[in-house]
Parts: sequence; structure tokens; C-alpha cells
Amino acid sequence: MYIEENGWMLELIFDLSSQALIQMINQLFHTAYSDEEKIWKEWQRANSIGLKVGETNRYEFQVRRLDGCTQIYAEDRGSVFAWGRSVRRSVVHIREPQIIYFGKNHQEEYSTTLEFPDKARVTLPTRIITMENYSPLRLEECGLILFLPFLLEGYIENMKEDNWDGLRYFLMDEMREALRRAYGKGSLTAVDMQKLKQICRKKVWKSYGNKKWMQDLGMQTFMLDALDTDFSLIEHPYK
Repeated sequence: MYIEENGWMLELIFDLSSQALIQMINQLFHTAYSDEEKIWKEWQRANSIGLKVGETNRYEFQVRRLDGCTQIYAEDRGSVFAWGRSVRRSVVHIREPQIIYFGKNHQEEYSTTLEFPDKARVTLPTRIITMENYSPLRLEECGLILFLPFLLEGYIENMKEDNWDGLRYFLMDEMREALRRAYGKGSLTAVDMQKLKQICRKKVWKSYGNKKWMQDLGMQTFMLDALDTDFSLIEHPYK
């Protein structure tokens, strides 16, 4: 049910610029692809997409729901040719001993090891990020700013209806700063920034438009202003 209701967000997120997708892969997997790399997309399920960077390197992303929390699964699938030449019976999954914590969010690191006939091995990392503290700044730090709409959903689902100060801080302070940092790093284009805000706005109206707290005209005006498109940034992206 969760995926059926939110699959459209995943589709719009992965329809952002190739630059945004490449930079997310670089930060998650410590690669160094250029923004000009060609990227192909292949939807595998409603909650899963495969990306091929360059001619052979593949990555898989999934959105999951675990105990009321959103979980991002990102896996380096390696080269098409590497899987073809590896010894299938020797493929093993190894959990890395290191778990990186940031706030209540935590990132678990796993890996898949491929063994080839000449005994050479290639280790492919997997990242599983569980989002619990709903901080846009923390999301940006771990390279997943593209999943901001899912983070906003988690925040709204778990906030008290009278915690307007917290919602304002999320939207007007943390979210704006996280987008500004991502844009400054080149993780997002100016257009990507605006598209992310539009996805967030569509999610709010689609899922919460009939909620009592959204019937307040002042709240509606606030949400529209907070998630409005900044046309000046699109027209003059380098100012």
C-alpha cells in the first residue's frame, strides 16, 4: 500500500537531472564519475530502479518501509561483465563491522564479494539508510538529498498537530539550508532544487489536504510560500 501511494514520488525523483543522480552515486559509493557520464534507467518494480552509468557499471535503488520508517537501499551491482565471469557459487554477502551513526538516522554498510576463476575478488558495497530523525541537513550530509520528499512525509506523519514551530523550522530553516548546500556542492542543479520542492508540495496536498490542520488558511499560505518555485534562481542560476 505504501509503495502504491508513493511510487509516483520515486519516479519523479529519478527523473531529475543526470548530474543529480551521478553526484548521489559518487557520494554514496565513493566513485568519481563526471557529470557528463551517460546514465540509463530501468524500472524493475514500483519501488526499485536500476541505473547504468557509462557502458557497464550498474546500481540499484529501492525505497522500503520498516516499522514506520522509510529505508533507502542502494547497491553497487558492479559491471555487467564482472557478474558474467564470476563464480556464482562463490558469491557471498558479508556484513561490514562498521555502522555509521548520524543523529537517530543510521547507515548500515554491507558488501557482496565476487570471486573469479583466477581467485581474484571484487567487493561491491551496499548502503542501507534508515531515516528516523527527519533532518534535511543530515539527509544532505549522507548524499540522499534527492529523497527529501520521503523525509518530509516522515516528519509530517510523526509530528504533533500543534507543532507548527517544528514544521516551520523543518521547511524554512533546515530544508532551505540543505538545498542550498546541495546546490553549492553541485549535487543539485537550480532546476532540481525547484522540482524537489514541487514534489514536496504535491505530496503535502495529495496526502494531507483534507487534514484538519491543513484547512487553516494561514497554514495553506505558509506551505505554498515555503514550497514555492524560486524563478529568479532558475533564470540566474549562478548569481
